[in-house]
Amino acid sequence: EVFIDEMQDLASDDFKWMLSLTDLKIPVTLVGDFFQSTFASSRRGNHLGNLYNDFSTYERKIKEAGYYFDKITLVKSRRCTSTVCNFIENNLRINIESATDTSSEMVNITDLEEIKQILENDKIKKLFYRNSNRYNLNGENWGNSKGMTFETVCIILNDTTFNKYYKNELEGLAPQTLRKFYVACTRSSGDIYFIREKDIPNYFKKY
Repeated sequence: EVFIDEMQDLASDDFKWMLSLTDLKIPVTLVGDFFQSTFASSRRGNHLGNLYNDFSTYERKIKEAGYYFDKITLVKSRRCTSTVCNFIENNLRINIESATDTSSEMVNITDLEEIKQILENDKIKKLFYRNSNRYNLNGENWGNSKGMTFETVCIILNDTTFNKYYKNELEGLAPQTLRKFYVACTRSSGDIYFIREKDIPNYFKKY
């Protein structure tokens, strides 16, 4: 029997190869989360270059290859609270549920003193859209944080994401940005704080 985990990271020729495994005479099980596709194992020209921009296309290609497409069995997160899952479902339109009834805080922080306290607390992971290494903080980029778990996360919002967040239009983010933001949100097993990148005091910056 063949099992492939993190199938969403297989792209281009590797994705095509994975689909060909239906020719085997043994069971093949593929497991992954379409919306956590932030890396690509293979790139060749534009071959399947837009595969992860549209869920329905992705689902159709897998079904056409002969696989049964299961969207229910692994829908419950054992990391995220019901508060975080509800936020993702309502704002990103991604189907996710929590395996527990635990609630948590999701707060947009605007007070300067609170911002400083959170940024100075190394127990709180700061997740940036990109360029986290430009700050003297315990930080990481959204996409690179995949697979990690933190008790509390502070998500730093760049201008584009902040404007979408403020207007309740996060589902309108560009597909790759939305996936990376989703990854950032699902790193927390507890609270999530949102801070606008422009509100980070200059003395936290390296350059």
